[in-house]
Amino acid sequence: MKAVGKYNVCPYVCSMMNCQKCQKEYIPKRMGGLFCSVSCGNSYRQQLKRDEQKQARLVEQGFAIKNPLTEDEQFFWHILSRLGDTAIRLDEEAKLPGDKRPADFGKRLGDFIRETRTEAAGLRMQEIGARLKAQQKKEEGNKSK
Repeated sequence: MKAVGKYNVCPYVCSMMNCQKCQKEYIPKRMGGLFCSVSCGNSYRQQLKRDEQKQARLVEQGFAIKNPLTEDEQFFWHILSRLGDTAIRLDEEAKLPGDKRPADFGKRLGDFIRETRTEAAGLRMQEIGARLKAQQKKEEGNKSK
């Protein structure tokens, strides 16, 4: 520890930080310090506990759901449900004998393939794919330790 003014601080901490509770600037006494004081840390944790209890009551009463879907999860659900419905219809039509199959079956099958390819190549899919690869790489690194 080295002294900065009247405070002892971790030698690895070089800059001021903002308290997560009161947003006051302070010099952390150790790495990972999040609060300017013990009372701010305690108050923050008590508020988190109260918020969790309030959320649990709302879920119990039916006014909230426990794990709401993220925006990405909603996006993928809409894509997958639409593609799934189309795939089911096309599969049913593919099982029909050739003379009973709709005339535009080939065109609709091609449209389905192009739509699937377009969705898979979309920017949002690429972003999530990159995040997934980074996560998998990190997990592999953690396993090898």
